[in-house]
Amino acid sequence: MEISSLIYQPLKRWSRYKTILACSSGVILFLIMNIIWTFNHAMESRITRPLPYARQYSIMIDRQHEISTNKGAGWMKYNFKKLETNFVKIPERDLIVWSAFYDNRTVGDVSFKFDDKSRSGLVLPWNVKHRPAVVLLGLSERKMSTTYCHMYFSNTSFREARQKRKRIAKVVTKMRMLKFRPMHIWRNNLFVCDVNRHFVETNNLGLPILVGLSPSNTTQPERLINVQPFSGAKPKNSIGICVSTIYGSLSPVNFAQFIEYYRGMGVNNFYLYEALNITKDLSKLLTWYEKKGILEYIPWRLPLGDKSYPKRASQDFFDNLVQKAGSTDCIYRNYGRHKWMLHVDVDEFIVPKLDMTIDQIITRVSNQKNYPQKVSSLRFHHVQFCIDQAPNNRTDNDKDAEFDLLFDKYQMSSKPWPMQFWGARTKFLSNPSGVEYVGSHQVTLKLKDFKEVNVDPSIATMHHYRKSLLDKKFPCDQTNTYALKYVKELRRRVKFVIEKSKRY
Repeated sequence: MEISSLIYQPLKRWSRYKTILACSSGVILFLIMNIIWTFNHAMESRITRPLPYARQYSIMIDRQHEISTNKGAGWMKYNFKKLETNFVKIPERDLIVWSAFYDNRTVGDVSFKFDDKSRSGLVLPWNVKHRPAVVLLGLSERKMSTTYCHMYFSNTSFREARQKRKRIAKVVTKMRMLKFRPMHIWRNNLFVCDVNRHFVETNNLGLPILVGLSPSNTTQPERLINVQPFSGAKPKNSIGICVSTIYGSLSPVNFAQFIEYYRGMGVNNFYLYEALNITKDLSKLLTWYEKKGILEYIPWRLPLGDKSYPKRASQDFFDNLVQKAGSTDCIYRNYGRHKWMLHVDVDEFIVPKLDMTIDQIITRVSNQKNYPQKVSSLRFHHVQFCIDQAPNNRTDNDKDAEFDLLFDKYQMSSKPWPMQFWGARTKFLSNPSGVEYVGSHQVTLKLKDFKEVNVDPSIATMHHYRKSLLDKKFPCDQTNTYALKYVKELRRRVKFVIEKSKRY
């Protein structure tokens, strides 16, 4: 008995210690996860609400600007062959630039004011970038050394300045960055080259036409990028669609369904950012739409031929970055053209429940109570249609079987995913006049006083036709026939377009 008790007591104590150790480990793990979540939440807050302008990068006042005039434009003869407009790699920095724009928007009701005693006495809102500014969309590493903007101004176009040897002025200033995805080695950025409006007007410099980046204010940039000006016209009451990259697996019928559906919804301009490894028939269809003025094709491919650059990241990661950069470029490129831009993939359809067109959806939402005066975007709930489930039956002798539409084949969907759910996969209509930067599923950064509006699922939802996602939490178990009202006319239009495009 004594021997058994001597053995039993230590074992009992050890079992108690194991229980205490397991409980304490669980508590410690919970605290660590809570700290990580809090840190990520804080970083997201920094993305959504940037630091005050004065705490980011200081603007160089006028006496620090370097002005040089070039008679004969000799530098242009040297740099003209190096001029690129898409995916420019900056050799001195681990940096890729997609495109550049001259952003001269006013911010809400705030205008630029100058102190009579100082040329640099600007009144700025705290949470937006300085305007006017040359904005570059790019990709950089998380840590990047000081970089300088070399902005070239002219009252004429670049080609006219080169041919007529017009005088060109250069302004050098320090570059700022509005940072996104701070926890990743590589990230998308808005690179901002501030322009002092009063300084430019006083020296009669006109508009910036080119910009280059270099590690110092005296080093000449090796690459020059065209600066695209914002249109000064009031945007038309129209809608454009930004279409992400399409790939070879896409059939011409599905692409025609996408275009013709939204054309029937009141959209007449589509901006396609790259097409990779597509079939001959799909290429003919794209050519037909492009010649009709319906589709604008924008080359948007990341130059990965050099295996040494970019480093330390997967191809999928960069594809995601390229897509987001394309969405933001679409906003800046179409400022002044359209009042609204819709961001969707070719398997995503905004389907109204009470209306027939997107304009009617916007009107219905804007007539609701508490609709803000300034809207940056309208977000639509995600509804999934699982295409890996068995489609609806059709007879083999149906003469229109080759023109089967997604709306016909799949009528079982999930319930609307909640907006608050992580990875809600919403899609949105953006207002270019109130947006700084957009992601894949929502506006990431908007201007002061602009608000985001969530569209109630009873008005419209976004139908997404793809393989199952989170099928246990959001199974495709509900009958959804709201899109069937478009099928008859849509099939007629798709058939017409496919037959016409085969002649090319």
